[in-house]
Amino acid sequence: MCVFFLALQPSSRYVLVAANNRDEFFARETTQAAFWDDAPFILAGRDVEGGGTWIGVSTDGKLATLTNIRGPYQQPKRSGAKSRGTLVSEFLKSDCNQTPQDYCQSVLSNAHLYSGFNLITARIKPEVEATYCTNGDPVTSHSLSPGVYGLSNERLDSPWKKVTRGKSRFSECVSHLQTGAVDEDECERQLLDLLCDQTCLHPDENVPTLGFPEPVLRDLNSVFVPPTSLVDSGLYGTRTHTVVMVSASGEVRYTERTRAMPVDLAQPRWETKRFTFHAT
Repeated sequence: MCVFFLALQPSSRYVLVAANNRDEFFARETTQAAFWDDAPFILAGRDVEGGGTWIGVSTDGKLATLTNIRGPYQQPKRSGAKSRGTLVSEFLKSDCNQTPQDYCQSVLSNAHLYSGFNLITARIKPEVEATYCTNGDPVTSHSLSPGVYGLSNERLDSPWKKVTRGKSRFSECVSHLQTGAVDEDECERQLLDLLCDQTCLHPDENVPTLGFPEPVLRDLNSVFVPPTSLVDSGLYGTRTHTVVMVSASGEVRYTERTRAMPVDLAQPRWETKRFTFHAT
C-alpha cells in the first residue's frame, strides 16, 4: 500500500517538499527515474505496462502523484479501465495555464473510465497551488491549503496509523529544513530513513483487512512494506522511494532510490538517482 507525504509552502525558503513510497508487485516491469524520451520535460519513473507513472515532476514546475484505493469507499475494479498512471503523466504534459483544479475537474468528468484512485496535482508557478481528487464514493475534488498532508490507499489524511506516524515524522523533518537546522542533504537522508520505517503498526482498526491473512496485513501496515507474498500474485512490497524538494527560487531536487531487479531477498540492492533543475 503506497504512501505519500506532502508539505505545501512550509517556509519562505521552500514551497514544496514531498516523500513517496511506491509499493508494487516485483514482477511488474518498471523503468527508473529519467527524463522521458517521448516527453523530455517529464522526470519520473515509468510503469512499462501502463505507460504512466506513480509520481513525477515537469521542468515547468508541475508535480503529480497517485495511489490506488483500498478501503470501504473503493470502487469495483473496472473491466477495460484506462491505466491510472496516465493521470499523472497527462497532468505533467498539460498546458502550463491549466490549473491543478481545472485538470482534476476534467479528470473527474471521466472518472468512470478508471478503477479507484486518489490523485494530487500541484504547480509552483505563477504561485504554489495543489488539488486533491478521487473517484471513490463519493467522487470529490478540493484545493489544498498550505500545510502537511498524508495519503495512502484511503482518502487524503485518513487516520491509518502508518499515515499518522509517517506524517508526524515527515513534519519534523520539514520543520528542521525550514529553520535551517539541517541542510537539503540531511533532510533528504532523514526523509529516506522515514520511507524505510518498518515499524509494525498492527492491528489498525482503520485499515480494512481486504481478505489478507494476518502476517500479510501486518507487513502492509508499515510505511515500508517488506517483500510480501500475496497469495497467487507473487512478491509485493516497497520498490521505490522518492523525495522532492522545491525551493522558493524554483530549484527542484528530485531523488529516487529504487530496489534493483531481479529482487535479491538475501542481499537487497538499491540504486539511487538524483536530479536538480530550475523550473522554468
